[in-house]
Order: sequence, then C-alpha cells, then structure tokens
Amino acid sequence: MTGTTTVLICEDRPAIRTGVTQALRPVFGLRPTGVGTTELSDRYRAEPVAAILVGGTQQGRAAAVLLLAEFPASSVLIYAAADDVLTDALPPGVRGYFRWTPAEPALAAALVALLLADGRLPDRREAGLTARELEVLRAVCRGRSNVEISRELFLAEETVKAHVRQIFRKLGVRHRAHAVARGFRSGLID
Repeated sequence: MTGTTTVLICEDRPAIRTGVTQALRPVFGLRPTGVGTTELSDRYRAEPVAAILVGGTQQGRAAAVLLLAEFPASSVLIYAAADDVLTDALPPGVRGYFRWTPAEPALAAALVALLLADGRLPDRREAGLTARELEVLRAVCRGRSNVEISRELFLAEETVKAHVRQIFRKLGVRHRAHAVARGFRSGLID
C-alpha cells in the first residue's frame, strides 16, 4: 500500500474523540484524525476523506447532515457512546450506526468492513509485503529467531534480517513484538 485512508472522527467530547481515534489507530492503512465538529478546516477539505465518524449526540447528528453536503464522496457513519441515546431516525445519506465502548472493537471492525467493501481500504494482500516477507512475518509470529527462520525457509541469516527490516519499514514498526501485533490486527496473519 502506498498511502493511507483518512477517517475523520468528528466529536465535541474530547475523551470520546480520543478513545475512538485510539481504537482505530491499529488498523493497517487507516489514518484516524479526531476533530471537533466545528474544527473542520480547509486542510481536511483539500484531501480525500474516505469516512467521517460522527458522535451520536443531537449536535453530532445535526453535524452529519452538514458533513454529508460538504463531503459528498465520504461515507458518513454515526457512532454512539454508552451514554448516547438515539431518539430519532438516522439522517438520510448516513451509511450506518454503531455502538462504541472502549472495550468493544466492533466500531473498528464495522468501519474496516465498510471501507473494504467500498474499495477505500486496501485488502490485506495489498499491504505491500511480498510472499516471502509474509512467510518471514508468520515465522516471527510463531516466535522463531532469525537463525530458526533461516533454517526453516532455507535462507541465509542475512537474507532473513533483510526481510525483517523490510517488514518493519513497510508496517511502520520498530521491533518484532510490534510487527506481530500489527500483523494480527491488520489481518495479515490469521
């Protein structure tokens, strides 16, 4: 993958905005950006925004109507925090409604499913890793050392090290544990 998919989280409650943004950060290829509903600057209008998540408050639903008009190519979704109560129907054009709590990853999963279906998020096979790099990442996930991987895959140890460095670079990580976590969270490893 060469770029990232921008998702705006429009939420006026800072703690919830931060929580939703943090919940989406581990998704490979996704760049969640939290903003208040009144903070949308020209910077966001100038770049393609794949999806906009809006808080389920009355103000959030009103903002969703404005955002649909301002970002017609974006998918607008409404999420509700635990204390939000949806009292009326979703505004026309809103793609979906999700319940969000810090302990539930359902929002991230639903968003990824929607963006994959719309072709706005690359499939896990498009993460930029070669078939050999995926083999090496799978071995790293099984806890194998570079020496063990070189024996298992019939490669020189220096070649394994080069693959590991490439994996780190492509996944944007600095160490093996982070690569393993990113591999599982992004769906690269089953």
